[in-house]
Amino acid sequence: MTNLAETEYIERIRVQTTLAERLLAALMLVNGGAIIGLFTFLGNAATKDAALRLDTAALWWGFAAFIIGVLAALTAFACAFLSQHHYTLACHYQIEGRAEQERTEIIAGGKIYAAGIIAAIGSVASFGAGAFLSLMGVLPA
Repeated sequence: MTNLAETEYIERIRVQTTLAERLLAALMLVNGGAIIGLFTFLGNAATKDAALRLDTAALWWGFAAFIIGVLAALTAFACAFLSQHHYTLACHYQIEGRAEQERTEIIAGGKIYAAGIIAAIGSVASFGAGAFLSLMGVLPA
């Protein structure tokens, strides 16, 4: 690689890392915030004299979806940490010239990385399901 290409490569890795960190934080924020928002809405609705017709089953499923979204985001965070741990070990083994151990760690890191991506996608899907179910629970029939 040329020096310019190496510099661009390093910069792209830095940008990718920053975007991944922000995505994981956003997944926690939207799912956790949705839980708090739904609790707040229901608490305010319970103190009003207005007769709201709520679908409690849909609301409970909405809560469940948001909780699953938080758990999936936490799983994605854990997978990010563990995959980087394996990649770090792979670098260590590369320095020592231990090719078989390096390969083993790269494969393990790749599998955990893939699991983290699936968990992040699951968190997004859970947020969508939770939002849909919560709206179904509060909107009039």
